[in-house]
Amino acid sequence: MAYGKTVSDVFQKFLGDNDRKQAEGADRNMQVARLKQQQEQQDQAAAMDRFNQAFQAMKAEEAQNNRAVDLEREDASISRAEAIRAENRANSLEDLQAGNQFKDANREDSQAHALELAGFNNQNKLDAAKAKENEKNKPKSVTERFLALNGEQGKAVNSTIMALQGVDDAVVGLTGGANTFSAVGDNEYTQARARFVEGLARMQTGAAISADEEKRFVKMLPTIGDNPKIRAKKFNDMRLMLQGRLRRYGFERGDFEELSGPNSPAPVMTDEQIDGMSDEDAIKAAKEQGLL
Repeated sequence: MAYGKTVSDVFQKFLGDNDRKQAEGADRNMQVARLKQQQEQQDQAAAMDRFNQAFQAMKAEEAQNNRAVDLEREDASISRAEAIRAENRANSLEDLQAGNQFKDANREDSQAHALELAGFNNQNKLDAAKAKENEKNKPKSVTERFLALNGEQGKAVNSTIMALQGVDDAVVGLTGGANTFSAVGDNEYTQARARFVEGLARMQTGAAISADEEKRFVKMLPTIGDNPKIRAKKFNDMRLMLQGRLRRYGFERGDFEELSGPNSPAPVMTDEQIDGMSDEDAIKAAKEQGLL
């Protein structure tokens, strides 16, 4: 009897130790999963910080370039006005000197005629200068402006268009696609995201990118862990950044036919506006603007 009881006790203790080891293993697995999730969130936050810094630097550079262009235009306008005034003074003096050579009885009539002729000539020259200036300042077509770019600028514009179109198509894919974030197979959203990543890579490096860079670019668009407000902000930020890049080369979003279709709603919300909304209001506004 005593031997049977001892075997039973040992068996029960073995079962208890086994259950305890399984529970401890499950706890360790959960801790590892939480640490991995925290690291991914920190990596994503760091990537967004780097992007925001680059975005602010780009805006500052754009403002500086715009100021330089304005100064050049002001200097050119002043120089043209001074040249016209000098030419008018020279012409007036020549005509007056010619009028002084008339010494007959019709001197006054001759001088009046000379002055009238000088005014006519000056007006013609002013009209010609104005017409020339108007022709020079006449808005050029999108094609003419694009062909005026050098090779690197043309590549940059094309890459920006590709990335911006990828964002617009990704919005459509995210709102209507099935299994959008599935790890298996492609869908409308993942294909659009791939075009965005390729365009962004060409903009920043012009060459093939590493696997780590590709992961970082992918996280700039919505991922499976993003809530609706984060998705809206990511789409909005990418559109603002890419549209700003187009303006650096003198183009607007609507200049390109492929970017002006119904799948290209213009962003009208800022990150601050999105942050200030409740989740329900943010989701409603994002859907109205085509961001979700």
